[in-house]
Amino acid sequence: MENILGLDLGTNSIGFSLRNPNLNSDIIQQFENYGSTVFKKGVGSEKGVEFSYAAKRTQKRSVRRLIQSRKYRIWETLDVLMKNGFCPITEDELDQWRR
Repeated sequence: MENILGLDLGTNSIGFSLRNPNLNSDIIQQFENYGSTVFKKGVGSEKGVEFSYAAKRTQKRSVRRLIQSRKYRIWETLDVLMKNGFCPITEDELDQWRR
């Protein structure tokens, strides 16, 4: 008979055992290898309140994108004003300001 692999999948860990039923009639001595791997918690704790790391990342990314979209709107507004003669800058100055 072949070896038997047992897995225990938890929320923060994975446990495993490798059993060889041909070794001995005592089940404890049939285990050739066993162990577990524990992962970090997927949530953080701040002042006794748990929060999701993914939610924090999403919140910071949405702030960055909001700032970026406002910047793009200002550029487009300046471009339209410049093309219609309402803004005293040139196209080269606008490109330099963008960078």
